[in-house]
Amino acid sequence: PIVHYGTSIVHGGCASRPGLAFTAVAARGLDLPYVNLGFSGAAKMEASVPEFLAAADASLYVVDARWNMSPEMVATNCAPFLRKMKELKPDVPILLCEGCTVWDHDSCNPAFRKVYDALKAEDPVKWRNLYYFEEKTMLPKEDKEATHDFCHPNDYGMLHMGHAYARRIREVLADGCRTERRLVK
Repeated sequence: PIVHYGTSIVHGGCASRPGLAFTAVAARGLDLPYVNLGFSGAAKMEASVPEFLAAADASLYVVDARWNMSPEMVATNCAPFLRKMKELKPDVPILLCEGCTVWDHDSCNPAFRKVYDALKAEDPVKWRNLYYFEEKTMLPKEDKEATHDFCHPNDYGMLHMGHAYARRIREVLADGCRTERRLVK
């Protein structure tokens, strides 16, 4: 399955019913099992979480913890979290996600990108299956109608995010398959 770790946005906060949570929409679009591990008020990339996540035999781990973190927390927690995931599941792709927003800026997104870029530069081979998902395609920005409170997506936002996540996950899984084929040859 896809294992998606994150915040209240991931668990479906403000969707009118469970089937409209963006993870459910993505799962239907991918036709794959999808484990939603969204935690309201939590998901701060705590040191103990990777062992819990690694207990699942996943084809992809989606790490989507932005909304409950500050840039300082990202700087402290993100790299150790990803390193532990890589140690526990070295061959399973990880998709690190920016936070969705209807605005044009977010103070944590650059902090996540900085960690991602540093890990990729540190060892491109080791981190070949670390991927990144920018927020720019997650929510429509032109009408600012995709959220309940400018943070939690409403049904319209959830549907849009579900399709965006399905597209990005499909790209990651396809690239991972190509990478594995290259490594086997």
